[in-house]
Amino acid sequence: RLRYGESDWQAVVARLGIRTFVLKHTSAGERRFQQGRPNLRQHLYADPRYVLVDFDDVASVYTERAGLPAGMATLADFPLDPDSGQPRAEATSAAIEQALLAHAGAHPGSTRALEMLALRLSRAGRRAEATQVESEMTRRLAVAAVAGK
Repeated sequence: RLRYGESDWQAVVARLGIRTFVLKHTSAGERRFQQGRPNLRQHLYADPRYVLVDFDDVASVYTERAGLPAGMATLADFPLDPDSGQPRAEATSAAIEQALLAHAGAHPGSTRALEMLALRLSRAGRRAEATQVESEMTRRLAVAAVAGK
């Protein structure tokens, strides 16, 4: 019930005293099961009481905004949901691309931000740029394979 963000998800979180979430990204099977309904990941991303701390190829980390240590690095204004790829309503394409590039630069072992960027560029008809991003993804995956990750 909690994982799929059913209507009482907030009551369950409060009852269990959960303040931080480490959630694997939604699989294709889960997306089919949900039939377009938002799951816990999307609820947390949209809820101003929670903040995206970071994400990688496997999961996203969210925590309650209240009580965050001063100066703690977060992705509070990240313009794109790292699970669904859906942008915030106010996000511009330029801001999304800049955020994805910055995240990819800060996480050289991860490809998720690059994957989302390549998809956006491709959908916008910017195939040459998408191909460059895909090449970087391939390079990173090769490095990870050699390293045994």
